[in-house]
Amino acid sequence: MNSSALQPRDRIIVALDYPTQAKALAVVSALGSSVSTYKIGLQLYTAAGELGVAMLTAPLAGGGASLKAEAEAKPPHLALLGVTVLTSATDETLAETGVGGSVTDQVVRLAALGEKAGVNGFITSPKEVGLLRNRFDRNMMLVTPGVRPAWAGADDQKRFTTPADAVANGADYLVIGRPITAAEDPPAAVERIVDEMTT
Repeated sequence: MNSSALQPRDRIIVALDYPTQAKALAVVSALGSSVSTYKIGLQLYTAAGELGVAMLTAPLAGGGASLKAEAEAKPPHLALLGVTVLTSATDETLAETGVGGSVTDQVVRLAALGEKAGVNGFITSPKEVGLLRNRFDRNMMLVTPGVRPAWAGADDQKRFTTPADAVANGADYLVIGRPITAAEDPPAAVERIVDEMTT
């Protein structure tokens, strides 16, 4: 993956976290050609069976055997991305679930497991994206949620950065939901994000 060849607009993946196809399609219609890639949540995927999928995700915490089986079973045209640690998690929330060490330690531990099992990339916080870009195969695709434009609120995100910082640190794609989907003018919000990445 040569992420330097991607245009800022092509890096944006809009999160369609809706329970029905009608609501998701309304957002897609409102955005028109301002973006071309969307993240379909499990609830919507189960309800609507969306086609045209290019990336699949798997929790890295599921372990090496499960990940290896998924990597071997997926069709060759699909990228399998391992989910590291949720962007809403902190050292404290990891400790509550029995995970020792810091979020960074856990992200690196899980990423190493995923690379060994054959995943094609990682879903990771923009706070760790630079570390993974430097530490693992340069061809690994890095997709980061937890991206908030400078003009948007943090919402439930604990480990987040701006779009410009995420790209500068090595992210290939940015998953952005509410700053776009909840905006009064979603295409204008996309343009503001593209401008933020290019200035």
